Amino acid sequence: MNGSNKIFILLALFLSTLTLNAQISDDVKSELEQESFLTFDLFSSLNTFNPRWKTGYVKSIDERWKVGLNLGYGNKIISYTYFAEKFGEKFKLWELRPELYRVFKQNEKTIKYLSLELFYINHKDVFHNKYYYPENGGEISYDQANYQRHKYGFNVNVGEFIKIGKGFGINIFTGIGL
Repeated sequence: MNGSNKIFILLALFLSTLTLNAQISDDVKSELEQESFLTFDLFSSLNTFNPRWKTGYVKSIDERWKVGLNLGYGNKIISYTYFAEKFGEKFKLWELRPELYRVFKQNEKTIKYLSLELFYINHKDVFHNKYYYPENGGEISYDQANYQRHKYGFNVNVGEFIKIGKGFGINIFTGIGL
């Protein structure tokens, strides 16, 4: 990534955190407390190694807390990155991601939050005529390998739901996890 791309990303992140402060009427507050979201992640389908389609639901518990659940699924048939040839012919992946949100600031257009996301990923594939380098050195080549990965962990995210129009918005977030 060159320097101009890094500057653009930093500037976009900085500008996305700027909001106008205004008083919120009781009617609008009540509406925000009950607000729930259907989510759809377009970027996860662009991953050339593990493409998948993710959808989810975020439900308000009260003014300060939300819970969410994202489900993802991918295979070679529904992937439009199959041309990258980074995954095998029997690629199949599904994931489950529950998330707890702590809302820190909200107004009519934005909701800023900190969240804890747990995840589980089940990934299966079959690879042909490749090789890999084990940690203890050397090279191992194979004609066929049945691959299965179970990955689980957590992420701590900070982000912002930004309303663009009635019933439509963007969730911009970043995080770190294990």
